[in-house]
Amino acid sequence: TNSDQRRELSLLKGAEEEFSKRCGKQLHEIKGLKDLITALETNAEKTNGKYEKKLRDLQLATSNRVTVLESERDNAVRNAEGRHRELGKMRSLAKTVVRQRTELETFFSEAFDFVRRELAKERQQQILISSPSQVGAPQQHRLSMEDTTTGVSS
Repeated sequence: TNSDQRRELSLLKGAEEEFSKRCGKQLHEIKGLKDLITALETNAEKTNGKYEKKLRDLQLATSNRVTVLESERDNAVRNAEGRHRELGKMRSLAKTVVRQRTELETFFSEAFDFVRRELAKERQQQILISSPSQVGAPQQHRLSMEDTTTGVSS
């Protein structure tokens, strides 16, 4: 009846007010969450932008460094190749110098031996010419010749 209806109406109004309050709180919470999502998305975009800029900067710096290192490597390789060629030339020249030195030493050694033999012949002839009648002179001369060729003086 009427009192039941009033009571029911009062309960319905209370429930409606309760739902209305809950709905307001939920709307307020939804708005706060939407604002939070927007702030997080904005922050994520800024962070992503910073990260991508940093990544591009690092890629550019790395690329530049690689270019510099490749250039230095190429210069070092060219330098090493040039030094290798120079070393080959120096070895060849050193072999030529050693060969020429050996030839020169051989020449002087042979010339020295030749001059020594010629001097010995000349002395022997002078001794034979100057004193053919002396007895024992050839033997004395032979001894002095041996001393001359061995470097011992009498």
